[in-house]
Amino acid sequence: MEMTNSEMQELKAMGSAIQKIAQKNGKFLSTKRYTADPHDGEISYGEGNPIIGMEKFLGYYDPSMNIAYSPSISMNTDFSVAKAFCRYSKSGKDSIMVDGTTNEKYLGRMEKALDLFRKENSIEGSFQFFLKRERRYKEAKGLGESAAVASATARALLGCVFGKEAVGDTAFVSRYARLVSGSGSRSAAGGISLWMSFPGIANEECYAERMEADYKGIKFFTIPEKSLIETISAHSAAVQSDFYKNWIFGKYNRIKALLENPFSAEDLLSMAEKDMFRLDGILMSSGFFVHNNSSMSNLGKFFDFKKSNDGVYVTADTGPSLVFFSKDERQLKELEAYLNPPNVLYGNAAVDFHMNPNQKDKEQADNYFSSLE
Repeated sequence: MEMTNSEMQELKAMGSAIQKIAQKNGKFLSTKRYTADPHDGEISYGEGNPIIGMEKFLGYYDPSMNIAYSPSISMNTDFSVAKAFCRYSKSGKDSIMVDGTTNEKYLGRMEKALDLFRKENSIEGSFQFFLKRERRYKEAKGLGESAAVASATARALLGCVFGKEAVGDTAFVSRYARLVSGSGSRSAAGGISLWMSFPGIANEECYAERMEADYKGIKFFTIPEKSLIETISAHSAAVQSDFYKNWIFGKYNRIKALLENPFSAEDLLSMAEKDMFRLDGILMSSGFFVHNNSSMSNLGKFFDFKKSNDGVYVTADTGPSLVFFSKDERQLKELEAYLNPPNVLYGNAAVDFHMNPNQKDKEQADNYFSSLE
């Protein structure tokens, strides 16, 4: 359902209030500016990790700038890594190779972001990308790969144009990663992060920063499930739901409470579980169902297990790949044995990023760039 003007103004006021609370805590202050200085043939490298939503997001208030209707919170994982090389050229065309093949879907996303980037920084010329994804699973939906791709390509691009100092500025990287994928803003921040986004926020203020949270105490595993669902379709479906407005307004109140009061890792895990079901309800009310028979069966078994085991949680984003959490590794192993899935993948919270590529990846990228000449 369309938001009214008065509802938009209310969301803007609530978002501004959350932003001010974060700023009092030293977050979301003015970002540094860098001078563009690209050199013909310059190549730079960047990495990105996927995310799992805690306080989730769906729906863009401004799709041209990827500004969401609300703030959101997520945690980076090491289920996969995206590695990106970017080369600047004074001539030629923009291009991207993903996992050994040209990819029109990613080129479309990149073109939109690159056009905005060039205009904002008064840059002419083209950018060529070589991207590879290294997964610890064969195929899955809902494990945040697009976020990893967005932050990796943003790091590579900014390093190529502004240098290594800019690549290390996560707020700066986050703002540009957002233009490729909204969730990329949080991937760029690492750890557990908050993406500050709401109607009316300035473009340069719409990015993610890490939250002070005990992510190191969180243990988790996922059951990877593949799906043909496209996240962009879920964005469109969600905003049509009669329940979307209530979900969005409730999100502001929950995030505000987190920022105003001390919170624990378990608060975040409980939030992630509850918001999965809110999100599922919104999508189902629009005729959009993200689960399959396997994930539904595992959810049923999980809640049977939870009846006699406190401290375990489950969540999922826009896909059937369920992620199970606990601060007790023994309890998590017992849950795995109870579910007895054919495939399971344990993970860790991802925080730091490698700044330098390995030699094999560099040679593959160089070969691709040479083929364009």
